[in-house]
Amino acid sequence: MPAGVYGASRERQLQLGVGSGRRNRAADYELQGITLNGNASVSIVGPVKLKLANSVAMNGSIGSTAHPEWLQWEIANGGLTLNGQATVYGIVTAPNGAVTINGHSMDASSPIR
Repeated sequence: MPAGVYGASRERQLQLGVGSGRRNRAADYELQGITLNGNASVSIVGPVKLKLANSVAMNGSIGSTAHPEWLQWEIANGGLTLNGQATVYGIVTAPNGAVTINGHSMDASSPIR
């Protein structure tokens, strides 16, 4: 998915990032919301700044296991809730909400802010 500004996303599989040719510069994405249920996942193929307008509850996975530092995830309003076996590989910033980890979920990121 090219960098840019989007509404809400309910895709089962997304791939974000600029690819191997430009790893020094992050691709910027702005979404109103994102839904990751079941086996849904967001693959990160290069540095990404993902800005979400609203809180997120997810059951899928997001990020790169090999490079969790590639995902800089900012949630403007509300927080992040990880359910089931949801996994986040990245840095989460949610200044106006909480990060809640339920079930067997995992945040394999650097510190949550």
